[in-house]
Amino acid sequence: MVEWTSGANAGRRAEVASHTLASGTATITLMEAPVRPIAPGDAFAITAGCDKRHATCRDQFGNALNFRGFPSIPGDDLVTRYPNETDANSGAPLPMAELCAPADPARVVAIAERWLDTPYLHQASARGLGTDCLGLARGIWRDLHGAEPVAPPPYTRDWGESSGREVMWEAARAFLIEMPVTAAKPGALILFRMVATSPAKHCGILVPGPADNLALIHARETTGVTRELFTLPWRRRAVAAFLFPS
Repeated sequence: MVEWTSGANAGRRAEVASHTLASGTATITLMEAPVRPIAPGDAFAITAGCDKRHATCRDQFGNALNFRGFPSIPGDDLVTRYPNETDANSGAPLPMAELCAPADPARVVAIAERWLDTPYLHQASARGLGTDCLGLARGIWRDLHGAEPVAPPPYTRDWGESSGREVMWEAARAFLIEMPVTAAKPGALILFRMVATSPAKHCGILVPGPADNLALIHARETTGVTRELFTLPWRRRAVAAFLFPS
């Protein structure tokens, strides 16, 4: 995280997309351009992020002794487990993939493309009128299945909130088919952790891009629903992937 300490952007923060060091020169690329122009002499402070996971605390920072979480205590999903003789009756969670097959990816992509150029509107989900990133996913669900299974609770637009609870991830697991991010293909819904220390609060739909590359259709406050390449900065922030059920 970069925080400007002087200049026109003083007091503002920006997420770092990449940090490279070559021939003694450090190059920092920001996830988004600063709101105001950068001038020579503008000062900033840069801080390494932490996703508050035990593995990161242990492996990246060597600080496991000061980890204040409880990684070995069973989570809330314990109550949703069931006996299954195929895995030694271990009580594995019942995955959505066992209940239904995934929807046609081409249909999901076609629906997402119809939302392009819809203006950004926080907590809305109206194609052509206004939507946010969650509203886009909700609209695709409605085109596939009709009514939404639940009404989303009020939420903030802040990517850096510190509640700690993965509300979007939990909801996706309840209604969608989870898959490894590395296996995601066009038609998959991707969740992004935009700030390393905060919950995943952004999502988008993978679609085919030029020259066999992947692209992303998502809603952003500055652009509305847009299509852009699924570049390395986006891949680094991808934390979960899901398929819509049929």
